[in-house]
Amino acid sequence: MNNSTRERLFRLILLLPIAIFLVFAFIVPMGMMLSNSARHFDPLLGATEGWSAEYYQAVFSDPFYWSVIAKTGYLSLAAVLVCILIGYPVAVCLVLFQGRHRTIIYTGLLAPLFVSAIVRTYGWLILLGQGGPIQSALPWLGLSPMTRIIGTETAVVIGLVHLFLAMMVLPIAASLRNLDPAVLNAARIHGASPVRVYTRVIFPLSLPGVLSGAVAVFALSAGAFVTPAILGASKVRVMSYSIWEQFSVLHNFGQGSVLSIFLVVSVAAVVFLASSTLRSKNA
Repeated sequence: MNNSTRERLFRLILLLPIAIFLVFAFIVPMGMMLSNSARHFDPLLGATEGWSAEYYQAVFSDPFYWSVIAKTGYLSLAAVLVCILIGYPVAVCLVLFQGRHRTIIYTGLLAPLFVSAIVRTYGWLILLGQGGPIQSALPWLGLSPMTRIIGTETAVVIGLVHLFLAMMVLPIAASLRNLDPAVLNAARIHGASPVRVYTRVIFPLSLPGVLSGAVAVFALSAGAFVTPAILGASKVRVMSYSIWEQFSVLHNFGQGSVLSIFLVVSVAAVVFLASSTLRSKNA
């Protein structure tokens, strides 16, 4: 056995644990979902013999599910946009600041990740709920104190941004940190103002980081369940909530499987398109 074969074998051994994990944690469950989506389920007998497309027809011919799909995409995109607006300045500060100031920013950004999503979401439930500090401050903004926040799309987007902001900041900061100082100096030497350097040089070169963060936030937001369920108070219907409802409440495994497959395929398509765009930019 030569060195090349030995090295290839060593790489395969290193990949073996993750390959086994993916088979049992992703491929097998997805195969079961596909099987369930194409069979008829009897409430008493379970899956029956033969194949059927009835659950696909039921989902894709029902305007309710299209509204749920549209709302999931809309809320995920809203979370992405708010994360960019908040996260980009934070990423710039991470690159510009040094020492203690950078440590403080990292601590504020990463410390919430050590707290579970359920705890953080219930924290927002207290802040945004009736009698909470944000609800009490609404009259100062000229809004009625009876304005409801919990159970609205605004509450869900706030919760998603808090959960996934770090996923936006870190890729942007990595892109900014990798900028070649010679390019920035060349722009300054040729008389570009700081604003022009930022808009014509820094921001375009940081777009791969923005795109990477956007894909991560979109994918995580589209699949999030706890935050839309708690802050949406069952009034904001998204794909994850409908999937849970089909499996756990209605025991309609076929329809729940169709919705699950649609969610996975949609998110995978977004990730694939973003990866292709990144590769074409880096080529």
